[in-house]
Amino acid sequence: MTRTSLIGALCVVAALSLTACGSAPTNDSASNSGTTTAIASFKAQLLEQSTQHTSPFTFDDSSAQCVARTVVDAVGLQQLQDYELLDANNTATDKTLDEVTMSTADASAVVNGLVDCLGVKEFNAALKNAVTSSITGKGAAAQRACLTTKLTADALKPMLIASLSGDAQAATAFNAELAACLSAQ
Repeated sequence: MTRTSLIGALCVVAALSLTACGSAPTNDSASNSGTTTAIASFKAQLLEQSTQHTSPFTFDDSSAQCVARTVVDAVGLQQLQDYELLDANNTATDKTLDEVTMSTADASAVVNGLVDCLGVKEFNAALKNAVTSSITGKGAAAQRACLTTKLTADALKPMLIASLSGDAQAATAFNAELAACLSAQ
């Protein structure tokens, strides 16, 4: 696996797993209805991804509800519509996170919501498996071992936040560490 495809794989992992959701609830019944619709729509999308194995993460009803609610509450209906992740009816679109540039605060809310809802252990295991399972050939064992030590929630969260917020420069040092792993024999 090349450096470019490894970084691409991490971005795809984030995009496939984190299709975002709506707004913080208010006392306005239309807003509450929109929030409920957004949460239900994204929960269904997460469960479908899990069932179809298009996500490295396995969501049960509870974890999908948690991720959907956390992101909806943190990012907001209007902002998610502005990102075109929700349509005017607050239903999830087919757009994925790698197709939008989020604010750092919104990207952080999405990544932290995923980690909090899945748990650090599940988050780490899923991402490590998604990235390292495709490494084969000469030096693969050493490369997988090196990547396993680098791919931790503490290291991945800032890189994923930077990726979702369009801050390519912030991920440069982390990417260099991953690239060094790929040259390990």
